[in-house]
Amino acid sequence: MANHVTHQLFKLLQRLKLKSPVESPAKPLLRDTSSATNIDIDESWKSSFPVNVFSAESLERCDDYPSNYGGLGDVWKCRWRKESEVLVVAVKVVRLHSVREEVTHEKSKILLREASVWAQLSHKNILPLYGVTYEFGLLPSLVSSWTSNGSLEQFLGANDLLMPQKINMLTQIADGLEYLHSKDIVHGDLTNTSVLINDDGDPCIVDFGLSSMLLEEEVPYSNMIGNIRWAAPELFEDRSGQSVKPTVTSDLYSYGWIMFRILTGRPPYHWLTSAAAVLAAKIRPQDPLQWDPNNTQLPEICMKLIEDLCSFNPAVRPSLVTSRDTLQGLFVA
Repeated sequence: MANHVTHQLFKLLQRLKLKSPVESPAKPLLRDTSSATNIDIDESWKSSFPVNVFSAESLERCDDYPSNYGGLGDVWKCRWRKESEVLVVAVKVVRLHSVREEVTHEKSKILLREASVWAQLSHKNILPLYGVTYEFGLLPSLVSSWTSNGSLEQFLGANDLLMPQKINMLTQIADGLEYLHSKDIVHGDLTNTSVLINDDGDPCIVDFGLSSMLLEEEVPYSNMIGNIRWAAPELFEDRSGQSVKPTVTSDLYSYGWIMFRILTGRPPYHWLTSAAAVLAAKIRPQDPLQWDPNNTQLPEICMKLIEDLCSFNPAVRPSLVTSRDTLQGLFVA
């Protein structure tokens, strides 16, 4: 058994060096960056994507360096000179691991197509997309609203939330994710950093489909380590050498870990320190929660909901509607 697990783990590590463990069947999203030269995109198809394009004059960097660095890209805090007012916005410059012209050209098309889809989404818990700019790298960069409260992880670290506030945040995240699913969009990479907290303290989902933009490129394994903890185990079950596509049910698994993080204050597989150990745990099913008997003050119904969402069996995972109703029922007299 040990040799089998080791062999499977080695295969997964080799595959993850080349591909993301998740791959959206619906909407890939962003992807590229950081070069001083912009690719020349043919206006004949560029104009077919209904998305606002920001000029160099309309955007000004607030700092000399990105505000946030990540394995998939960087985020710049910028000022948008919008007619008579100035707004603070975020410019997402996605890292591209290939500079071949045919790759950048194709990724530009995909990025514009998906940006046009994102720009048409309208929901309180989906971060608004204002448009794209060609001034930050090889490919179009995404311009969205700036969230001063940062990511969900940053917000939780800076605030001691009461249980009603935690439940409210979880129901809002469920609302946003359910909205995406209603538009046939699978997130594919839901984590504590792909949920941002806006100025009103409401969670907004971002980066849906971003990981799939890594397909057909060489991606350093280290870039994917943080997300392995949140990814559904079935995404690592490939038997034919092909990447496994994420689904609505794999998003439910990730949502379960979001719930675990918010309610317990701990990340997924918090007792495992290495990505290799987490991968091994997903290959050979074991209790993924390991409740701490000294820190189990959660209502039993919450513990059961998390256990079902984080089940290794996708069929067991409850829907977002069921999850939301269960959470809201905690405070019904």
